[in-house]
Amino acid sequence: MLPRTLTLTLALTLTLTLTLTLTLALALALTLTLALSRYIEQPPFSMRETFEDSSAPTPLFFVLFPGVDPGAEIEKLGRQLG
Repeated sequence: MLPRTLTLTLALTLTLTLTLTLTLALALALTLTLALSRYIEQPPFSMRETFEDSSAPTPLFFVLFPGVDPGAEIEKLGRQLG
């Protein structure tokens, strides 16, 4: 008989593995059968396109996460636009 903590760890590992497998299988099925990859895959971020969608009444708003700094891209676009 396995110790209770080991049993719980194994059960949790199996649950997470099955969840990940089902998620990947669903994404693959949607992509192959329904051609819905545009809803699954995120297109590359374009600072220029984002800027063109903004205006004085609709400014850009960035939600920053640790390790993410859009400063260099903002400065690069500023130099390109003058």
